[in-house]
Amino acid sequence: MDFIIRFARRLKMCRDFCNLTQSQLAGALHMKLRSYQKYESGERSPKLETLCDIATILGVSTDFLLMRDSDIIDNSDIRIKELKILLIETMSDLKFGYDTVDNIAIRQEEITEQMQELRERETKRFAKNANETKQPPTQPE
Repeated sequence: MDFIIRFARRLKMCRDFCNLTQSQLAGALHMKLRSYQKYESGERSPKLETLCDIATILGVSTDFLLMRDSDIIDNSDIRIKELKILLIETMSDLKFGYDTVDNIAIRQEEITEQMQELRERETKRFAKNANETKQPPTQPE
């Protein structure tokens, strides 16, 4: 599957996950419906500025839309959303025969590991923040 088609599928998956219609997203982007539909059909790819706007509206990173590694994302809410969409996309690939069962199982395992790592990191960050707020402020002498 070539890159533009994979991008189009990812874009549709994200839009569906956000419960937006094509018309709603096109309106939010201040473009005609048909212009937006060309992105999801793979007929056209968005300009950089539009890609950034799409990512912002959908609450994901541009790296995720472009299917690049997004481990660099520090925003846990965004990463959790991306992993959920990736899991749905993986199941869709299996349902429609885009990938093999073995590859799907590997991808699901990787997603599960990433979500666990994210959970552990967030738990540590939460505990650290809780400890910092419990410390009494030091008074100057």
